[in-house]
Amino acid sequence: MKNSTERENTTETAKIARKKTKLLYTLVIVLAVLLLAIFYSIIPNLRGGRKHISPQIRQRVKLSAKIGKLETKFHESKEELSKLLQEYTVKTGEVPAILGDIGLSEEEKKILKEKIINSQDDIFKSLAKDILAKDKKIFETKKEINRFEELLPKPHIVIEGESHYQIAMDFLVHSKKVPGEKATRLVERTALLESLVPGFKVWNFYSENEYGTFVTQGDAPSSPNDITRKAKKEITDARDKAIAEKKKLETDIKALEKKKSSLNSRAEELQEEINNQVAKLKRLSKENSEMEKRLNILNSLYVIIDLKKNLIKNEILKGGFLRSTKLEKMPMEDFKQTIDLRETNTIEIFAEKLGLSKIRKIRLYPKHHKMGVDYKIEIKTNKQTGTLTILNREKFKNGRVIICVE
Repeated sequence: MKNSTERENTTETAKIARKKTKLLYTLVIVLAVLLLAIFYSIIPNLRGGRKHISPQIRQRVKLSAKIGKLETKFHESKEELSKLLQEYTVKTGEVPAILGDIGLSEEEKKILKEKIINSQDDIFKSLAKDILAKDKKIFETKKEINRFEELLPKPHIVIEGESHYQIAMDFLVHSKKVPGEKATRLVERTALLESLVPGFKVWNFYSENEYGTFVTQGDAPSSPNDITRKAKKEITDARDKAIAEKKKLETDIKALEKKKSSLNSRAEELQEEINNQVAKLKRLSKENSEMEKRLNILNSLYVIIDLKKNLIKNEILKGGFLRSTKLEKMPMEDFKQTIDLRETNTIEIFAEKLGLSKIRKIRLYPKHHKMGVDYKIEIKTNKQTGTLTILNREKFKNGRVIICVE
């Protein structure tokens, strides 16, 4: 009996010891996590401060991008459902109810379900099932869009004639009471969509003196990506057409000049026609030049290369002792250097031109461009030359960057 009691006491003591050991391990882990959290909250301030966009805005922009993908999926599904209903009409001769904002009415769905049960036609059953499945997908996508939208402030719905810049400035100045000059700086360093169409949703976010924005399709018939691609294609097509017409006119002029030499009796009439063609050629040359200029702008990167102290002195960068260096403004008039990204993706930096004995460090602003993904920086071993290579040309097209050299 005594041995049994001793064994029970020993077992109980072992359990208590194990619990204490487990509790001690838990406390050590919690303490380590707290120390890491404190460490990583301090390190960013010592190594360059917080990023250009606050985590809150970055998260909201990411969430609005999800909404954009779901809206595109929603419109594609509605179009697919419309095609299925057309096929249904051809097969049965029946015209279903007109689609609403989401999909079929409950009555239409009920009718289709009954026909699936009663029909002996396997092809018709398959078609009806496809219609109901697509309608369900539309409903679920819309429900998911609504769920995400509840997590964000209400977007601005674009109407005819509005621009992204105007919407951004109205939001900052009128809704958030940001001073006009500060609002202009925030908007100028934010990527805006050049073309908006009625129905687009413009999401605006302001937090911790930072501004973020994103455009989604909303109720518009085309997505923002479709509109941007269409605009670029129209410019390219117009330029190609002008070049083709120019070449044809040059050929026509040469033919007319030859005809003029052999037909002196019609010289005056032909000269008038030549003059008209030459005037048209000049006009098309001018149009071609303007279109080429617009394409150059779309494919150019505007650059400022300067020493850190000069950039701070000119209030382009802001920073100091034990303070992070961040982009303060990007004045368009200071961007003297232009890189055509169709021809090159490298920018050379020379210590001698900047009055340096050697190059120690090169940084790129704005900081939302990712090192190793969007660009890379190399400094030669003699420290006299540095190279910035653009890895993602599309991201830098028609953009502005500051290259800070120390």
